[in-house]
Amino acid sequence: MGVGASAAHAGTTMLNTVDRGWISSEGVANDSLNYVAGESDITSRNWFGFNLTGLSGVVESATFSVLIDSQFGITNSGVYEFRDVSTPFSSFSNRIGGGDIFDDLGDGDVFGSIAFDESLMGQMISISLNSDGLAMLTDRLGSMAVLGGFVVDDLVLPLEDRSSIFGFSSGLTPTLTLEVREGNDNGDGGMGVIPIPSAAGLGAAGLALLTVGRRRRA
Repeated sequence: MGVGASAAHAGTTMLNTVDRGWISSEGVANDSLNYVAGESDITSRNWFGFNLTGLSGVVESATFSVLIDSQFGITNSGVYEFRDVSTPFSSFSNRIGGGDIFDDLGDGDVFGSIAFDESLMGQMISISLNSDGLAMLTDRLGSMAVLGGFVVDDLVLPLEDRSSIFGFSSGLTPTLTLEVREGNDNGDGGMGVIPIPSAAGLGAAGLALLTVGRRRRA
């Protein structure tokens, strides 16, 4: 049993992307805000940058949401995954291309996924990030965070079976909704729990003080 004080509380924050784009399998970076992923004339993987400055604590949930274009947003069906990336945000925002960055967008830890087909066109979709994704975002609080994404097997399937998602997306701004708990990982806001001594402990302490008092008065 204990008494303590807690300054921790959770708050919800919705963030727009500060930048986004794609990189082709040839290592070419686009110069627009389009973020198509998969096979659409070229094979591309995408990325999204979010500004987490001003936020601190622990990210308890994170949901990526965006509207899919109603006419050209999706071709065929597939699975889209968010992946961890090591490439810094500055390389993406400066439109630095390269085959190594294309590879980076598809080979990190999986942070979340969605199965898609053409029935989702014109719909708002949401992707919840898993515990690995939440840990990455927590680590990036106070700075920039990048989510990379690709269509699974984008370079493996026969060309006619490949798919794409987020076509015609330049004017469609994604959001990331975070629930961030302020305080430390134990949820006590840095205020530790103060234990109450047991009755036996209090009794022993009192007896010791009484004995010391008698000796001092002797």
